[in-house]
Amino acid sequence: MTGVEASAHANTDSPFLFGGGAEAFAGQKLTIGNEADVAGGLFGFGQGTEIRGGAWASAGEAEVGKSKADGVTGSVAGAGAGAELTQSQYVEFLGQRLTTSGTVAAGAGEGFTVKASMDEDGLTLGVGAKITAELGLGGGAEVRISPSGFKDSVTGFVDFLKN
Repeated sequence: MTGVEASAHANTDSPFLFGGGAEAFAGQKLTIGNEADVAGGLFGFGQGTEIRGGAWASAGEAEVGKSKADGVTGSVAGAGAGAELTQSQYVEFLGQRLTTSGTVAAGAGEGFTVKASMDEDGLTLGVGAKITAELGLGGGAEVRISPSGFKDSVTGFVDFLKN
């Protein structure tokens, strides 16, 4: 992507579920990713890379829920100018997922994320931070514990063995 993109949104589904936020980006961005499942879904892994240069800002990207997503998820705030390389990867075993990410940046900026949610698929917890002043580093981690993912993974593996 080369150019300018911007988005803003606000939504509500009930008195207990709402979300909103805004993001703007100007510059160049390249995103690459791949995923794989092994043995009928018993194991899974993937990785993604994003390279971007330009200027960006985001604020208030959040969801607070009581019915569809118990908890809080989103980006507290972020802004920057310069160049960034972000790498993320995940590994999944029996429907449980661990995701990690790291960023190397040149320029100026900061960003913070927090995630805590529970839904029909399970529990997800994550945190991340990025601070850049000329040269910066960032990192984050997220874990998802999913009883339904465990059941689906075992069922997929049994079906894999049958074939």
